[in-house]
Amino acid sequence: RWLAPALVDALTARQPAIQLVVTEGSSAALAQQVTDWAVDAVVLSARRPIEGLIVAELFDEELLLVLPPSQVSAHNSDIDVEALCRLELLLPPPGSAFRPDLDAAAARHGIILHPKAEFDGLRLIASLTFDGHGASVLPATAIPGWLRHRCRVVHVRDLPPRRVFLAQRSGDHLRPAAAAVADLLQQVV
Repeated sequence: RWLAPALVDALTARQPAIQLVVTEGSSAALAQQVTDWAVDAVVLSARRPIEGLIVAELFDEELLLVLPPSQVSAHNSDIDVEALCRLELLLPPPGSAFRPDLDAAAARHGIILHPKAEFDGLRLIASLTFDGHGASVLPATAIPGWLRHRCRVVHVRDLPPRRVFLAQRSGDHLRPAAAAVADLLQQVV
């Protein structure tokens, strides 16, 4: 939500001849597009190395509890991981996005998360939360500033950050336009 507009602005100012194409998807699907030669590079979150790809860390971002409008006054601005098990959360399915890290953090505290529903798509989860359908745990970048008044954002102690990487094929040199975009992306971050 914040990276694409900043990249478009930087690209327009510094490399106006390059046409940017942005495709959204899960990290696994995007990584497959790189290995299939469908795209040159991707921004993704990965917990372990992905065969055939090299990655460069872009940034870490905090995972935050987001409460819908109906629950705005229900919690402090800071909670423990254990408090998540008492909430009906909208979460990504097991094994996707940052869910493995979330489940591991819960297990370290002796709890199991029981989501209200699971959705494969952070934008969908965020939209459902902002529309009042349930609380969620979201990366900080998934919470646009213009919607923060419609929800309550709560820091969760002992929750690891989500790591975001730029990935490309191993042994492959990016074409000049893709290399220029990758360079600008790192500058924007």
